[in-house]
Amino acid sequence: MCDVLSNYWTENTGIMKRQQREDIMSSVHQYLKRRKFETVSSDNGEDKTSVKNKRVCKQNENLCELSIRRHVKCSSVTENVLSYSSISGDVTACDQQFTRLKNFLLEAVEPYRDELKNLLYPMYVHVYLEMLCNGHKTPAHKFYDRHVALFKDDEVHKTVIKTLRKLEAKSDVPGCKDIANFREHKFSITMSEESLSYLMRHLKTEDNMIMLQIFNHYLQIIVPTSDSQIELREQDKKEDKKEEGCSKVCSDVTITSLKQCIAKVQDGPSNISSICCFTFLNTSSGLCSVSISADNEYICGGFEDSTISLWSNKPDLLHTQPMSNNPSVISVAADYYTISDDDSTTNRKKDVETLKMKGHNGAVYKTCFTHDSQYLLSSSQDTTVRLWDMTSHTNVVLYRGHSSSVWSLDISPLGYFASCSQDRTAKLWCLDRNYPIRSFIGHTYDVDVVKFHPNGNYIATGSGDKTVRLWSVQNGRSVRLLQGHHGSILAMAFSPNGEFLASAGEDRRIKIWDLSSGTLFKEFRGHSDTVYDLSFNQQSTLLASGGMDCCVRMWDVRKNREPKPESKMSSGIGEGHTSPELQGAFSTKSTSITFLQFTKNNLLQVAGSIL
Repeated sequence: MCDVLSNYWTENTGIMKRQQREDIMSSVHQYLKRRKFETVSSDNGEDKTSVKNKRVCKQNENLCELSIRRHVKCSSVTENVLSYSSISGDVTACDQQFTRLKNFLLEAVEPYRDELKNLLYPMYVHVYLEMLCNGHKTPAHKFYDRHVALFKDDEVHKTVIKTLRKLEAKSDVPGCKDIANFREHKFSITMSEESLSYLMRHLKTEDNMIMLQIFNHYLQIIVPTSDSQIELREQDKKEDKKEEGCSKVCSDVTITSLKQCIAKVQDGPSNISSICCFTFLNTSSGLCSVSISADNEYICGGFEDSTISLWSNKPDLLHTQPMSNNPSVISVAADYYTISDDDSTTNRKKDVETLKMKGHNGAVYKTCFTHDSQYLLSSSQDTTVRLWDMTSHTNVVLYRGHSSSVWSLDISPLGYFASCSQDRTAKLWCLDRNYPIRSFIGHTYDVDVVKFHPNGNYIATGSGDKTVRLWSVQNGRSVRLLQGHHGSILAMAFSPNGEFLASAGEDRRIKIWDLSSGTLFKEFRGHSDTVYDLSFNQQSTLLASGGMDCCVRMWDVRKNREPKPESKMSSGIGEGHTSPELQGAFSTKSTSITFLQFTKNNLLQVAGSIL
């Protein structure tokens, strides 16, 4: 009985193991079949676990083959991959990329230009043949006609250039021996390593994939070896005269190259400056003007309640130094009775964050710091101009001379200052005299803005009579009358180089005047409301403008675009047209711009209040 049970158990166990093995092998076969593998049977008909991949031609490699494959794999860089990739792309993109490459080669700096020009001929021929062989006959002929003028003086390649135009299809290429040889063999060009690096930076930085593919497919660049360079140097050392001549030529080439690079940077697009915007909140008393000192230590605002508020533009608090004779303090006997001897009526003031200076009897329309930031000038509705000391924060001089509200003022680098008023005049003052030393009379309406020329010998005035006048400080005569605005002129700015004057106002247009000829140089449009202030950067290449539309706009002054004739311009205000010189527009949420100023580092400082 035990023997029977043992035999039965052994048979069942063998059947279970065989069935389990068959199930496993079936699953393995199905998996290998999905992966495109197949099992290999042995000579005795049994299936082995070894498999054969249908896609692998050789599974065993000797040491030599393995070394070669490893070397090829390590040498597979981007340039090699592109060399063996198919050239494809839209014909329009192909033409655009060649045009971009052509302009780059013709405008290259001097050390590389002569070597890079040799690329034009082979690239032109291969681009044309690629278009033609891909079935784009008409675009290829248009491409030929558009660029063939580059080779009108090329006698060496004249035959090939003429033969290209006779080709009609890809089948015509093998029939032309010159063209077939040109296409089958790489065109060799000798080029220095520096020129090659200069070229590859251009091809890789922009969208020039088609040109890069053609360059790698059909061109062979030969870079002189270091040994040949050493031999040339040894030959040059033997000839002292030639060496001196070569050094002079190299220095001349370097200087010429440097000048070309500087010129390209100067003639290129202007960089947009960083902007720092100050917004005055809770200005219930009415902000009229803003000014920032040249050393960026103070910022002040003039208000309609006849006060001037002063803030420190640094983390430190405002410190007021005492004065022995303070005209803003009137001392009486009771003061000396209530204050101890070691305290003086003029001595103790706490450091504060904000300081209010009072003295005017009307709205303060304009504030302006002196160039050394030691004093502040302010003009007011009370017809006066006041000078404030920034150490004691007191009014030290009162200037009288106008008969009506003083709208604006400006300080000369020579120590003078000018003011303009509703009485239709502008006046010239000296800081140490409280009366005007010269008056400028000629406008028929109130004078709203005044500015000094950078040389200090001229002042410009803008008026409600829609004109700008340039006056000589020496004799007080008008030397320029600039007409063309359609509203009051509220903002002006001289370029630091002294060549241009910008003006703007209620007509929302910005006009750039050429001071040498007294004519209109440019006109910018884009603002949708009154322009309140203008400012040039230190290089006189960029103009910033701002106003009631809560937007700061940057304009490129250097672009050579002729202004339209005034007769053809619409005299309406606020038409939806923006000048092409606009480099950028930066909107604020609701800050009306009343102040613009470029610092020495070309940081644009902007200030205004919430509408």
